[in-house]
Amino acid sequence: MRNRRDMRREVTGTRYSSTERAVSRTHVTRSFRRIFAGMFLVLCACLSFGAFLVHAQGKNSGFASEYTCYTSIVIQPGDSLWSISKKALTASPEESGAAVTVTDADITEYTAFLMDINDLASDQIHAGQNLIVAYRE
Repeated sequence: MRNRRDMRREVTGTRYSSTERAVSRTHVTRSFRRIFAGMFLVLCACLSFGAFLVHAQGKNSGFASEYTCYTSIVIQPGDSLWSISKKALTASPEESGAAVTVTDADITEYTAFLMDINDLASDQIHAGQNLIVAYRE
């Protein structure tokens, strides 16, 4: 929508004065600064959120290395959650062939994990019972 000054200029054929041109340039400069500042804030927000996602993904939970797989095993006579946990944690990956050392705290934590995923109220298991076990691949 045109203002009265622009309409008067069209009728009279006058040009903008240097003061009006300077005001117009100032308006464009301010608009550019506002747009640039807004884009800068959006960029900062995206970088911050991306850094948060990378940091959050870097925290491995539990026993996952790259992939956690699950299998069902049948409990054999003489097995306990402790011995199954120790076997699952010390099983070396086929690629490396290196032995893995685990602490009692690791075994205790994995035993609690097995109780949780199998919905067990205690660590008592019986021969012939099926148990879901997680392993790393």
